[in-house]
Amino acid sequence: MIVSFHSVGLYDWSVIFAAFVIVLIALARLNDIKSSQNSKRWWARRIGLLMVFASMTMLIAGYFTIVDPIWHELERGLMIFGFMISWVTTPNQPPFWKYISAMDEREVPRDSD
Repeated sequence: MIVSFHSVGLYDWSVIFAAFVIVLIALARLNDIKSSQNSKRWWARRIGLLMVFASMTMLIAGYFTIVDPIWHELERGLMIFGFMISWVTTPNQPPFWKYISAMDEREVPRDSD
């Protein structure tokens, strides 16, 4: 059953817009990962970004459909865990990147002085 657009207020539309922007960013970041980047940390990043994409899609869909309460718990769990994995595996993100990459400098581009 679809809810009427009259019950969705300005705050709800702003949340939907923000979730849509996050969906686009997650898809853009997924597209930036090259096929040659296939180590465990890049697969963890892919999974995290997919979780973010799924949770934001669920959030948007939840505004226009009637959902079970378990839907919101699943959405919240996907969102928190996906953001955590995505943030922790972001390249050159201090302080975690050097521990995740085990001090591997091959994938970290150096700035030329």
